[in-house]
Amino acid sequence: MTTDDLAGELARAGDTFELALTTVRVLGDPIGEAFVLQSVGVAKVRQGEFGQARSALLRAMQLAGTAGERLAEARALLGLSELALTSGDPREDVVFGRQASDAFREMGTPLLEAGALTLLSEAHTALGDSAAADVASAQAAVLRAKPVQQVASGGRHPRLAGP
Repeated sequence: MTTDDLAGELARAGDTFELALTTVRVLGDPIGEAFVLQSVGVAKVRQGEFGQARSALLRAMQLAGTAGERLAEARALLGLSELALTSGDPREDVVFGRQASDAFREMGTPLLEAGALTLLSEAHTALGDSAAADVASAQAAVLRAKPVQQVASGGRHPRLAGP
């Protein structure tokens, strides 16, 4: 995929997000709005539109927090972590990355926690703290292997386990 192709895909995604935002607002769905805004924020990060990204992600966190939707709130924290790292603020990435990984751990979502730990590792690397980067990276690797081990052993995620 070329840079022009990627730019076109991001533009189309922006149009889709705008339609989704309109829809969830008309429906009065603050949780849906939080999830859409989180996606908007991450897309804006990847387009280099950092101010708009921050606004969308902070609004997503506010909506999710008010609604008590922990997953949307944690995903917004993860977006803020990516924003901080991408925009050159690894210290802020450490704060948001740690909050996101803690939230994902509390919810029992190891793959999302691994993603947060990977960003945290990159932030520690940017700050010159290779020991902390190695710890976060190793934790992420363990978490990425865990779901595969659960499936291979016949284990089920506790939320999905039935009677």
